[in-house]
Amino acid sequence: MDKKNDEIKDEIALKEIEAGLSSYSVKNRLWIVALLSVIIVVAVWVTKSNEVIHVKEEAEKSSIRFKGQAKKEVVHSHEEHIKLLTKPLVWALAAQIEQRNLKQVERYLDEMVKEENFMLLAVIDEKGKIIVATNKSYQGKDFGRIADKNLLNSNEVKLVNKNDKVLLATRPIKGRHTRLGTLVIQYKLAPNN
Repeated sequence: MDKKNDEIKDEIALKEIEAGLSSYSVKNRLWIVALLSVIIVVAVWVTKSNEVIHVKEEAEKSSIRFKGQAKKEVVHSHEEHIKLLTKPLVWALAAQIEQRNLKQVERYLDEMVKEENFMLLAVIDEKGKIIVATNKSYQGKDFGRIADKNLLNSNEVKLVNKNDKVLLATRPIKGRHTRLGTLVIQYKLAPNN
């Protein structure tokens, strides 16, 4: 009987140990699952945060790139419009200069400078002297006060872009048989602030 009692006691002790172990392992398993869940959530959050930061950086780079391209396109558009505008203007100026009607030349330039973003218009003779200008303080002065005299030597339209803020355009004024002078335009590319 002792033997049976011992076996029963051993069996009871074994069941108690198993019960204790199983309750202990269930608690541990719950803690491990909870801890792993928290770690997974934190890992996903960190990964997504990094992705969001990367997407924002890429969006900013794209925005800067597109703004730069748009600005170049706007400047190019202004350059083309100035080229087109100066062609009929020099024809009208040539007709008046050949008739020695500088008052009408002055009127043309004064009306043009009233338009938005036009800063200065001037006619320079073959010697480099400013014969008519919308800024009257330049009249009679040397063109070197405004820009490089080498711009006057060209038989084509010359455009000088000054830091995407001001466009300086020169176009020869040709008469029937000779060159009569050069039209100079300073045009503000940047909008008025």
